[in-house]
Amino acid sequence: MTVVAIPTSGYSPLHVTFHYTFVNNIGFGDFDYPPSHSDCGALTYVSGDANGDAKLNEGETWKWTCSTVFTETTTTRISYGKCIQEPQFLCVDFFPEITITILPVGGEILGIDLTSLFVAGAFANSGWLIPIAGVAAAGIVGFAIRKRIK
Repeated sequence: MTVVAIPTSGYSPLHVTFHYTFVNNIGFGDFDYPPSHSDCGALTYVSGDANGDAKLNEGETWKWTCSTVFTETTTTRISYGKCIQEPQFLCVDFFPEITITILPVGGEILGIDLTSLFVAGAFANSGWLIPIAGVAAAGIVGFAIRKRIK
């Protein structure tokens, strides 16, 4: 089984979609139930039931999907397994884990890091800064002179 999460990191609340693919090529009979996911709830069947019997038969490749929202960093677990008793008791289990990382919020507003904006962006091209500073200084000096005259 392969599981892909898109995206695996971002800011809270983070909407994540999981895509599951299971190829039954292990010669272990038919699987008749979908995988389960610790954080995602019910999975939605996408494709793969070639003969329409609602079982993951040998040679079939099934796909499922589900979406959920994460508000904190989480290691999420997907489980899929089957046990048989004949001719001997045997279990096949798959337990892939995926970590979803919620990024810390610092000086970001709407995903823009204001610190890097001012350091690398605004001040890197500071030609605009001199006229603005000049206008501000002239306003302050003019206000001070007007106060002294009165």
